[in-house]
Amino acid sequence: MYVTTIEFLFAHGITAADWAQEHFGTDTWHGDICGCPDDRCLGNHHDEADPCPCVRSLVTNR
Repeated sequence: MYVTTIEFLFAHGITAADWAQEHFGTDTWHGDICGCPDDRCLGNHHDEADPCPCVRSLVTNR
């Protein structure tokens, strides 16, 4: 996952392992590199230079 995504999650009290566990039932991340559980997110939902809106929405609506 992007460092900025990991930092965003951490700021909300969520570790990368917690995020992976919540979405995949394992400590290993299987989603897109931006942190979205949808492995097709980057390039479809947002450009590489932009933060993932999905992650922010999922964390906010948790």
